[in-house]
Amino acid sequence: MTMSEVCPYRPGQTVIYRPSTKGWDCRLPDQHLEPGKEYVVREIVSDVYVVVEGYNSVGGGLFWSEFIPVDKR
Repeated sequence: MTMSEVCPYRPGQTVIYRPSTKGWDCRLPDQHLEPGKEYVVREIVSDVYVVVEGYNSVGGGLFWSEFIPVDKR
């Protein structure tokens, strides 16, 4: 995967948070997503960052590869 890849998800789609080691290490201690939990995509930022419902990401979302679609558990 390269940074130039466009996010395959769309607003309204349900995804599962599967953080990489780097992604897990970059989380905010007081506000983070739960690995393995389903979330609904609220917005895609700059074609690569996912913002999910119920989570206000300070940095404008998490990189899309930190998630998998629900149908690919």
